[in-house]
Amino acid sequence: MRTLPPISILVPSLIGLTGCDVPPDAYRDVLPDDRLLVEFPDGAQGLRSVGEPSAHYQITHDLTVETNTGLKEVLTLIELITSFPPTWSAEDEQTALWGPWIDNGTYGQLWVAEEEGGSYAWAIELRPGEEGPWTPVLAGEVDAGSDATASSGRFGMDFTTIEALGSGDGTVGEIAVEYELFEGGASTTVLFGDFAEDGSIPANAGTHFEHERGVGGLMDVIIEGDLTEPPNGSEEVMILRSRWDSEGAGRTDAYLTEGDFGQLTYTETECWSPAHTVVYFENNFELFSDGDVSDCAFTEASFND
Repeated sequence: MRTLPPISILVPSLIGLTGCDVPPDAYRDVLPDDRLLVEFPDGAQGLRSVGEPSAHYQITHDLTVETNTGLKEVLTLIELITSFPPTWSAEDEQTALWGPWIDNGTYGQLWVAEEEGGSYAWAIELRPGEEGPWTPVLAGEVDAGSDATASSGRFGMDFTTIEALGSGDGTVGEIAVEYELFEGGASTTVLFGDFAEDGSIPANAGTHFEHERGVGGLMDVIIEGDLTEPPNGSEEVMILRSRWDSEGAGRTDAYLTEGDFGQLTYTETECWSPAHTVVYFENNFELFSDGDVSDCAFTEASFND
């Protein structure tokens, strides 16, 4: 899993980004907001023995931080631009436009349009000069019936196109996000396609989160790589589901296959306390268990199928 790169390359100098005095709330309210960010308790480095820091807590923590970092870049950009009144709107077409702005010779704009049936489409577009077509680099759609309280939709960002337009930082690939926002939380899936930074090898990955602030959450993820100890060059697959409560206690149920495991599948469970130390561990590959499962925040297993 890779951190989404900063997208400050798209943040314009917003001096003068004002225009018609049209209330933007109807358009701004349907765009994704910071409820997408996963609330997950911070913690310590991970090892794997009862009474010591939890490795699966650390995996869950790190993936959450990486995903939040990238999502926050997108959400901050949208919030910054729409904090100004739209530059232009067409009531008959139910469209609002912010921009154009110019940043290091590249022009940008954000538009939001209500479509037939009550859904919305939106995009941030770039072009390398005053003339020529606009190219969408961050685009999304919002489902009908969405408002500031509850909404659902999806958006994607194309770093390869940004790089081709001369506004990139060496990052290529695409990300796609599908989400459902509700009061106090969200369900979010983040997918990476051929994602690479500065010429590194492209990688595909994905993570799914469900969370409610003050309650807890869930994370599903697939991890591919050399997962054996000590590493031996084999490529295993671990599919895990982590759950946590509002106090910071949690549980991961995982299964491992391929690589050294061949066609066999082995399960592993690790539970951690609010202090993020292991209270229970079980691995049927090594036929080892330690601790008491009754000390888990969630006493029953839950696997990502």
